[in-house]
Amino acid sequence: MEIDAETGAGAGSGTGVGGGVTASSAVGGTVGGSGGGSACGAAGSAAGSAAGGAIGGAASPATRRAVGAAGEADGVALAEVPWAHPDAVALRARQRAEIAVLYGTPDSEPGPAPSAADSAVCLVAYGPGGAPVGCGGLRALGAGTGEVKRMYVVPDRRGTGVAGRLLGGLEEWAHRQGWGALRLETGDRQPAAVRFYTRCGYVRIPNFGPYAGGNASWCFERRL
Repeated sequence: MEIDAETGAGAGSGTGVGGGVTASSAVGGTVGGSGGGSACGAAGSAAGSAAGGAIGGAASPATRRAVGAAGEADGVALAEVPWAHPDAVALRARQRAEIAVLYGTPDSEPGPAPSAADSAVCLVAYGPGGAPVGCGGLRALGAGTGEVKRMYVVPDRRGTGVAGRLLGGLEEWAHRQGWGALRLETGDRQPAAVRFYTRCGYVRIPNFGPYAGGNASWCFERRL
């Protein structure tokens, strides 16, 4: 399951998903707002156009260069990083720990965990000083459809628009690939997450793939 940064509630699969690349790989680039027109991502469009200086702090030198090139808007910038980039790995670990507490088990995920092999893109949100404050990724489902995975924002940045910025960045990336829709799964214990995704234009659909038949799973889709 993913953690919704706007509300502090879980959003996504019943437990969360992970993967890998290499921590030493170069950052893939920068991402701005939502090319797909998400209501939640629209405010993030300035991130790709605002001019800014280099970001320091916890990010690697390659990440600082990538984020600095795009600049910051509202103190947050997005960077496309390898799945196993240390900032992404650390954020996903924090997400998994929160989900384990929420569900009372370290393994509540109803579907297969994502990996480097099936991860299409991974974004990390950086705050002032280069501190990583959130992450999110996409898994390709085929036929021009992707699945939102591993959405997470650190607790002290929830409710500040970071989740909307991340979701908008993922939608923009998917739009550039020519994808027509994004799907996601969230647990029935996350009403705040349901409100967040609904506000962002996602509508409930019959459970798909590994979530079919799971009463605790709620699936959503947004046409891009």
